Amino acid sequence: YISSGDFPVWERADAGWIGRAENLARAAAEGPERAWAEIATKVGEKKTTGAGRVINGRKQIVILGGGSGGIVAATKLGRELGARHDVILIDRRPDHVFMPAFLFLMVGQRRPEDITRKLRKLERRNVKVLQSEILGIDPARQEVVLHDTAVPYDYLIVSLGMQTVPELIPGFKE
Repeated sequence: YISSGDFPVWERADAGWIGRAENLARAAAEGPERAWAEIATKVGEKKTTGAGRVINGRKQIVILGGGSGGIVAATKLGRELGARHDVILIDRRPDHVFMPAFLFLMVGQRRPEDITRKLRKLERRNVKVLQSEILGIDPARQEVVLHDTAVPYDYLIVSLGMQTVPELIPGFKE
């Protein structure tokens, strides 16, 4: 069991992970379309073990984090695989805030509602959105542990990004 405070995940990764990561890195070097094709191919050929839960031939692709990386992954996978597989995005917040636009917000060229979007809009792209605090990941059971439940996965994308704490910067709130 890995909690959000533990990061020796690398030590627990199976030996095949490195080979898959190298294949994906090579595909990414050839361009984003090749990288997504590599992911789609792997989802299509994965054999589910007892830990995975394939329902009606559908695999669970779970994305942790509703920041820019999670949104891009969810949108792309939802469009390409959402009709055949379950794409689930989990974030503790109901909204995505486009952080690079903070500069425009600070100088008055944007309003907060201009740089914020509801994560629920992803449902139009075949993505199920769950709003919950992520307590941990259980790789042995292939589950993401949430506050009130556990979500099984066949594939997991961790894109939790950074956490902003503006109150620690003197004068930022003003």
